[in-house]
Amino acid sequence: MRRVATACGLFLLLLSVVLLVTAINTPRYTDAAAFRQGVDALAAIEARESTAHAAAMQKDLQSMTKDEDQKLRLRMQATYDDLEKKYHGLLDTYESNKSKLLDYGGTALVMALVLLMAGVFSRTPSRRVQLHLCLFAAALLTFGAFVFGFWLWLAREQISPWGALPAPYLVLGVLGFGLVPAIWAAGHLLLVPEVYYQRQPLWLALSRRVHPWLGLMSVLFALATVLSLFFGFWWWTITFLVWTYAYMSMAASHRACHLFADQEPEWPPAWNT
Repeated sequence: MRRVATACGLFLLLLSVVLLVTAINTPRYTDAAAFRQGVDALAAIEARESTAHAAAMQKDLQSMTKDEDQKLRLRMQATYDDLEKKYHGLLDTYESNKSKLLDYGGTALVMALVLLMAGVFSRTPSRRVQLHLCLFAAALLTFGAFVFGFWLWLAREQISPWGALPAPYLVLGVLGFGLVPAIWAAGHLLLVPEVYYQRQPLWLALSRRVHPWLGLMSVLFALATVLSLFFGFWWWTITFLVWTYAYMSMAASHRACHLFADQEPEWPPAWNT
């Protein structure tokens, strides 16, 4: 089995090198000059419409009724929506497959490293505190994946030059991908058994008698890993792999307590390491 994993890892490593080298030698746009020209034309229209809208608002602010003000705002919003649609049409027309090559090349590289190091991560951590650290590492990686994905979205010009950053979504993202995973990880420290059997095989987590919650979360994060592989989101692949390893390690530890100590872990467990 280890030889098969090594062979697959070497194949994916070679594939990742091919994809990444191809991506490096591929321009971002098939016709960069035409794309920039189109963007400049749309930016000029946006500037002209914004100036006209501001002038109309300033001139008729006193005499304008509520309905007229609403109509003016709706017309301006429709103009912005049309410009955004045309901008993304330019992206679809002129953007090359460089981004996809980078994403899938990175994904292949991550999976190659995972397969080549399969022996290291095929067992639970050697100490209970290391499992604690694994949970918080997963929470930290969740926030890092959100930040990196947002930066990548900006770097690849997925938002128009005149577009406004969605500030409310950023705040919700920071809370949802930063604070919530940290609290989530801290809460799961209670599920790490007090009697900890080190370096147990992860296949113990596949038992039918595994802890139901830990088994469910292991499956969900494994499915999330598969989805991230499908879409080429390697930064999320790393995150979901760490979450999966943490949950499978906890599940395997619970199962080991039942098998080797002939009793289920005490609840709540003590906080010793």
